[in-house]
This record gives sequence, structure tokens and C-alpha cells, in this order.
Amino acid sequence: MVSAALPPGIIPRGLPRDQAAAYLGLTPRQFMARVREGHLPGPIPGSQIWDRAALDAWLDQVGGLVQRVPNTSAEAEYEAWKARRAG
Repeated sequence: MVSAALPPGIIPRGLPRDQAAAYLGLTPRQFMARVREGHLPGPIPGSQIWDRAALDAWLDQVGGLVQRVPNTSAEAEYEAWKARRAG
């Protein structure tokens, strides 16, 4: 797969596994273990690409920068998706 170079200063939002792991300061193995355990967001459905914004939101939440808002419709949809994916 050939990817086009982004203009200088543009940070890609979609990250492959190795870049997503590096973004969080983890090895790819540590990253995937945390994804499997449900501690990190998974890839965009149907892909092997992680959304940088989802990783940022996770960091904000676990770092205490934002309060978790329980039972939002988006959260409920995400939890349902995770349950379906887990089998």
C-alpha cells in the first residue's frame, strides 16, 4: 500500500497499530494486550487503524482531565459494539 505524504504540520488522525502504540508510549505488544483487555479503544471497525481522537479521549479520561459522563447514547452504542465484537 502506498500512502500519500501529508503536508508539513498535518498530523494523521488514523494511526496504524505501531504508531498508535508509540503515540501512547507503549510497545506494540503492550498496546495490543491493553486493547484485548478492553483498557484501550480498539481499531476503527473493519480496519486496523486507530483513531487518534479516541486515544486522546481515553487519555483525557484516565488522566482525570475530563469527567466520565455515564450512559450517553454514544457510550451505550460503543458498549454494545464491544459486546458484539467480544462474541
